Parts: sequence; C-alpha cells; structure tokens
Amino acid sequence: MVKTLGQQGYEQVLTAVWTPQAGVEVPEIDLPAEWEVALRRVGHDLRARQYAGRIERIDWVGEYDDHSGYVAVLSSVTSEGRPAEGLGTCEAAPLDSTEDEIARYLAYVVQDEVARAHVAWPWADGGGFCTPRLADDEAVWVDGRGQNIGQIGRLGDTAG
Repeated sequence: MVKTLGQQGYEQVLTAVWTPQAGVEVPEIDLPAEWEVALRRVGHDLRARQYAGRIERIDWVGEYDDHSGYVAVLSSVTSEGRPAEGLGTCEAAPLDSTEDEIARYLAYVVQDEVARAHVAWPWADGGGFCTPRLADDEAVWVDGRGQNIGQIGRLGDTAG
C-alpha cells in the first residue's frame, strides 16, 4: 500500500501563506531555519515575471515523513478569477537539505501548481518558463536557452 499524506508516520510541520500584499506569512513551522529562509526566497520571486494571469494567493502545507526523513510541501494556488488549484505533489526533499537545495525544490513544486492555476511563472525575457536549478550549489533560475538569469530569491530585484 502506498502511504499518502495525513497517514500515520507523517507530521504536519509547516503552514504558510503568500499574497502579493503581504508576501510570505508563516503561522506554523517546525523545521530547520533553512526551510523558512528558502520559502521566503521563493515568495520574493513570486512578485515578478507572472504571465497570462496573476497569482492572488498560495497556501502551503508541509508534512514530514519520519520513516524517510523527507519533507513534502504542498501548494494550493489561487489565481485571478479562478478557484484554488493544487495541494498535490510527488516530490519531497530531505529534512537536512541545504537552503539552496530547499529553494530549488520549493520553486519547482510551486511552479508546477502555479501552472495548473493557469499562470506562467517565472516567465523569461525571450518567452517560455524559467526552470529552477542548482548551479555550483546555488539555487538559480535558468531560461529556455540555458542561461542563468538570477539566484532564486533575487528574481524580483532584476525583473520588471
């Protein structure tokens, strides 16, 4: 039997919300500090480069699997004029990941749910999605040509 979130062995360790007005708010977290810092980095980037719609709200829930040592963060995304979409993921990251590994992981799972809510994010200057990657152990956004366009958490500083 495949274990699903909410079953025995899983513990809720994060609830957080992002809105354009307030940014990231974290009412509950029971994770190493790197997780909140990485979440705030992704939240910073959510303010920039949205295309074909606007994100109004993201709700996050994180659950820790005490058997594997991994954390899965699920996202529910509300975009302008649409109902909330999401709370699904098949990805998780080790609890003891580095801040940059966590930032890449969170950007990846959030980007997927944002797309399901009919918003392209982050959108590259030449068109198309940017992809979160680790380059020399640093979490960055890469455009469709493979060009590094900036560190995750700094995108809003350089994008219009």
